[in-house]
Amino acid sequence: AFQLRDNVQLHLYVSDSPCGDASIYEIESVEAAQETIVHQFTGAKVLTTKGAHVCLQECDGEVIDQSRVVREKGEQLLGKLRTKSGRSNLLAARRSTSMSCSDKLVRWAVMGLQGSALSKMIPEPIRLASCIVSADPRNRLIEGQRLALDRAFRVRTVQAMEALKHCGDKTVAQFSQTVAIPECHIVLKQFDCGKSSMEKARVMDQPLDHSRKRKRGESLPKYSPTGFSINWTLIDTDIELIVGARGVRQGKKPKCEADYKTLESRLCRQQIKETAALALVDVSDEPAKSYSYSQWKDRNTLSVIRAVREKLFQQGPLAGWLVGGQQMS
Repeated sequence: AFQLRDNVQLHLYVSDSPCGDASIYEIESVEAAQETIVHQFTGAKVLTTKGAHVCLQECDGEVIDQSRVVREKGEQLLGKLRTKSGRSNLLAARRSTSMSCSDKLVRWAVMGLQGSALSKMIPEPIRLASCIVSADPRNRLIEGQRLALDRAFRVRTVQAMEALKHCGDKTVAQFSQTVAIPECHIVLKQFDCGKSSMEKARVMDQPLDHSRKRKRGESLPKYSPTGFSINWTLIDTDIELIVGARGVRQGKKPKCEADYKTLESRLCRQQIKETAALALVDVSDEPAKSYSYSQWKDRNTLSVIRAVREKLFQQGPLAGWLVGGQQMS
C-alpha cells in the first residue's frame, strides 16, 4: 500500500473560480458606459433530482428539454448541486451529466483524490489542504469571491462530514472523523489569459495586445477556450497534448478501434487500470485484462469507501448526486 508522506500537502490552484456554486458572487458590469453591480452568473445548471431537494418554484426556472437540470431565470440558488455548464439548446441525451467543479471539490475533500478504484493501493485518502483561486478583475469586493468559494467548498465539506457522522453507520462515522477541513484563499495574482481577465478586457473594450492600436471600425477579436489540454509527470518527461473533445492524444485522426488504442492518454481509465494492476498483482487472481474497467474498479474498492460513497450521495449537501447520469439510490 502507498500513502502521502507526512510532510507533504496538496494545494489546488485555479486561475478562475470553479464552475458551479463557487462562481456565484457580485461583480461590476459595465453597460452603456454605466457601472452596475450584478451577480456573476454560473452556466452550471441547478440539479432538480428528488434527493437534491430543489423544486421549480424555488428556483424560478425552466426544465431544459425534459432533463434533470434547470436554467434559472433570476437570482441563482446558493449551495446547490449543479451539472457542468454547457449550451442550453443541446438535447438531453447530448447534455453533460458530470457534476460541477464546485461539487467535485467537496467530494474530493471527503473521499480523497485517489478515487475508489485505487483505494486498495492507497487506503488512506489523499485530500487537498487548500484551494487557491486568482481574484476576478470584475470583482466588486474580493471578499465576496472568497465567501463564495468558502460557501461552495469549505462549508459544504463541513456539512457533508456532519451528515456522515450522524448517518447511523459506525464505520462511515469513524471515516468522517479523518476528514480535514480545507482552507480557501483568493490571491491578487491573475492569469492574463484566464476567462474572467479576458472577459474584463472585452467588456472594457481594451485590446489584450497593447503593442498596436486598433484601426477605426476594427472590432476586438473574440476568444474561446482551447480544445486542448496538456499533462506531464515527474517520472515520464513526455508532455501529452490531449484533444478534449475525444479524450485522446493529438495525432492522426483515429479511424478504427486499434487507432484509438495507440492514441490512449496515460490519464484514461484503461491506462490507469493497467498501470495500477501491475502494483496489485495477486497470483490467485485472474489477470486484470480479463475485466472491464467497471468490474476491475468494483473488485478493488474498499468496502468502507463504497459505504461512504453511498451515504455521501444520499444525505447532506451532495444528496441527489448523479452517477452515470442517474441519481444515486
